[in-house]
Amino acid sequence: MTAELKKLGYDAVLLTDHENIRGWDSYNSHYRQEDDILVLCGLEYSTDDGDFLVILPDPDGFREFPFFMSTEKLIAL
Repeated sequence: MTAELKKLGYDAVLLTDHENIRGWDSYNSHYRQEDDILVLCGLEYSTDDGDFLVILPDPDGFREFPFFMSTEKLIAL
């Protein structure tokens, strides 16, 4: 997967899903050994003010992250 992106000129990619990181889990299970580019984990997070794109430096620490909180609470984290 990442080799094809590298051929297209990409140096990095952000894998995201809405409200979960299943795409990241799938990537780790099947493609992680192919890392030809930087692969980051993220998600689209819903709040009362709309959706935010969150980049996760430590996807494993995310497992207990609460969903659907207010914008103020999200920013306070």
